Amino acid sequence: MEVACGVELQELGNTVTAVCPFWIKDTEFVTRARETDKHNAYFDMPGATMVDRVVRRSMAAAKGGTVVFTPDPVSFMHRILASLLPHWLLSRICK
Repeated sequence: MEVACGVELQELGNTVTAVCPFWIKDTEFVTRARETDKHNAYFDMPGATMVDRVVRRSMAAAKGGTVVFTPDPVSFMHRILASLLPHWLLSRICK
């Protein structure tokens, strides 16, 4: 989908970069989750990254013409596994 959209818009002089990060630990969502966690269910996700890092790396990738960008090691590995493993197995692993 991202690639098709990028190709279509490229003809008009636009570029598209799909940014696919893993868990980002300094967002309003995470702050709110911590504040409202009555059951101590929230925990910092190992491998989580920060907004600034995702933005900096994603902007550089977009300027370089990257169509799909995974800005952190966890999402990069997930992308590789998703391209190698059968969908049914990946969906079972990610539950």
